[in-house]
Amino acid sequence: TSSSSFDWRTFGVEVGSCFNSLPSYCSFLNGPIDTSYTPKERKKPVRRSAEDDDGEEEEVDAVHQKSKSKDDNKLSAVEKQIKVLNKTLKNRDDEEKNKLNER
Repeated sequence: TSSSSFDWRTFGVEVGSCFNSLPSYCSFLNGPIDTSYTPKERKKPVRRSAEDDDGEEEEVDAVHQKSKSKDDNKLSAVEKQIKVLNKTLKNRDDEEKNKLNER
């Protein structure tokens, strides 16, 4: 290169040694690299055997259904909102189709 321009290659070689080395105080999340790793031992699951269940089956009493109140036949508020939304979306879809057909 000419003497008037800056020699970037030489500058990079000289300065590179400062940036390619680790600082002496460097450590990682698990601590210094020099330490050895020992994995934790997992506990083995304790399973219940079928023999442990000595209980006798109990008879379930007959469940009598109460008569339905008048409110049970009506739609819940959420179901009403869903119906309104479905109707609104269908109307919008029909309007969009009509606009596209007019063009």
